Amino acid sequence: MIWFEWKKILNGRVLLCFVVIHLAFLMLFWTQNSSVQKGRNTAKQQEIYQKIGGRLTASTAKEIEELKQRKDAVLEEEAQKEDEYAQGKISVDEYMKYRDEYHMMNDKNEAIDMIYEKYETARKNGSWMIFDGYYDQLFRMDRTQWGLMLSVFLLIVLLVCCEPKELLATISVTREGRRGLWGAKLRTILMATLIFVILFAVEELMVIRQFSPLSYLDAPIQSISCLAGKHITISIAHWYLLTLLLRVVNTMIFAVVTYSILYFIQNKKVGALILAVLIFGPVLAAAFMQYDTWNIIAKWIMVYPVIS
Repeated sequence: MIWFEWKKILNGRVLLCFVVIHLAFLMLFWTQNSSVQKGRNTAKQQEIYQKIGGRLTASTAKEIEELKQRKDAVLEEEAQKEDEYAQGKISVDEYMKYRDEYHMMNDKNEAIDMIYEKYETARKNGSWMIFDGYYDQLFRMDRTQWGLMLSVFLLIVLLVCCEPKELLATISVTREGRRGLWGAKLRTILMATLIFVILFAVEELMVIRQFSPLSYLDAPIQSISCLAGKHITISIAHWYLLTLLLRVVNTMIFAVVTYSILYFIQNKKVGALILAVLIFGPVLAAAFMQYDTWNIIAKWIMVYPVIS
C-alpha cells in the first residue's frame, strides 16, 4: 500500500511541482547570499579577516588594535598634512605617500570599524574573529523554511485529497482497511518529509559553499552576529547538526498534525484551503507586512528562535 502512495508522488507533474519549489527556494537563497557578496564592505572585511581570522589571541588583538589606531591617526592627520604640504614642510613624495595611505584607510574605514566592533564583542564573550556574513544568512532568526513547509503541505494535500473515490470507498469499508490506509499515508508522509528536510539542508549548504568555504566550524556560535546572544556553549558545526535534528522532528510533527486534521475533515478541499490560509497566511504577513506575531509554525520549523 505504501508503494501505491509513492506512485502518486513520483508522478511527473508532481515531481515538476516540487522541483519548481526547490528552484524558487534556491534562487531566493542565492540572491540573499549574493547581496552579501556585493556588499560594499564584504571584500574589504574578508581581506582583513584572512590575516586576523580565527581564535582571538594576544597577537591578533595587537594587530587589530594597531590597525584601528593607524587608521584613525591617518584620517585625523589630513588637515595637518595639507597645511604642511602647502607650507612646504613636506616634500611632494611624502605628501603623495600620505595621500595614498589616506585613500586606502578611508576606503577601508567602515570595514575596519566593523571588525573592531566585532573584536570588542569577542573580547567579552570569547567568540572568534570570523567573517560571518554567509553564516548569518544561514542562521538568521527571521528566515523561514517556506519551501520545506510548502513541499510538505502539498505532499499531504496530494495524498489525502487525490484519492480515487471508488478505491477509498472500498478500502474504508472495514476498520482494518481504514487503519491500514491511514498508516500507509502517514509512513509515506514521514519518509518524504525526512527526504525534503535533508534536500533543503543540502541545497542551503551548496549555495553557501558557492560563496565561501565552510570554515571555522569549530568556532563558538557567538562568533555569528545573529547568534551572539545565545547562552548555549556549542560550536557552529554542532549547532547546525542540533538545529537540523530539531528541524526534522519539528517538521514531522507539523506533518503529522496537518495530515491528521485534513484526513478527518469531511470536506477535504475546504479543509485544505483553510489550513493553507492558517499556515501560510502568517508567513506572507511576516514577509510582506513585517507582522511577525502569528508566524509561529515557521519559527517552530526554523527552530533557531526557540533555542536559547
